[in-house]
Amino acid sequence: MRFEQFTIFQPAESRGDMSFGGDFTDNPAAPTTGSSSFTGGAFATFLLGIPDGGDISSLHNIDYHRQIYAGYAEDDWKATDRLTLNLGLRYEVFSTIKEHNNELATFDFNSLSLVVPKGQDMPLTPFLASLLPIQRNASRGLISPDRNNFAPRIGFAYRVTNKLVMRAGYGIFYGGQENGPFSNPSPGFNPPFYLQQTFQQTNCFDSSANPAQEDCSIPNLSVLANGYPASSLSDPNNPQFYSLSPKLRTPYNQQWHFGPQYQLPGDTVLEASYAGSRGLKLYGFYNGNEAAPIA
Repeated sequence: MRFEQFTIFQPAESRGDMSFGGDFTDNPAAPTTGSSSFTGGAFATFLLGIPDGGDISSLHNIDYHRQIYAGYAEDDWKATDRLTLNLGLRYEVFSTIKEHNNELATFDFNSLSLVVPKGQDMPLTPFLASLLPIQRNASRGLISPDRNNFAPRIGFAYRVTNKLVMRAGYGIFYGGQENGPFSNPSPGFNPPFYLQQTFQQTNCFDSSANPAQEDCSIPNLSVLANGYPASSLSDPNNPQFYSLSPKLRTPYNQQWHFGPQYQLPGDTVLEASYAGSRGLKLYGFYNGNEAAPIA
């Protein structure tokens, strides 16, 4: 049995970051036709203190932990004078990863709702609460553990002659120690535990969009000296969601090898071997917002 604990401390943009471009110092006499043709300078815009974008997020600390249980049995069996078998079986259980304060969630694509552990009562922000249902009935690990992690091992050595031996082996090895979807990002970065707000500029890249030279500054983020408004994270309206597949299984790797060993003079052995491996049930990530391809 082994207890594993790992912490993700994510300051991110807890004080915010801002970007500065050349649009606010553009030359009015040289109309802009695209974002690559600015005549202004980003550093000059910075000196003026007029940002053209920014991000700010909450300070977040995630304390993950889980238990790992494993057992192994092995035996060598001399079937004949020439053939020896090595047989083994390992069984492993990786408990679902939990967060110390139950501050993790998963987005359910079937019900289009946010799922949190039972007893977790942190509320959603008003904007999210008006759009997104929340289910508070999940287990602490959000999904069920994979209890089918049997890993057989088999090998043999066959003596063809007194100087030539054929050897082969096959085994399954589970990779449950990998954090995978609990690295960064992970379910601990879902609302309402982690909040992020992005401030974006309106379309000012094309002079035809603002023929009267309208004010293109960002509402509530128009001057660097004022910083971000105190209400930046009180009700963000552009959250990001992360989802765990309810069918998530422990990834594993099949490994095998086969080859001869031949004894040469002078206590020297010549060996040639073919080795291969294959990964199965590997972790994968995809963007749930991507449109399905059409014919």
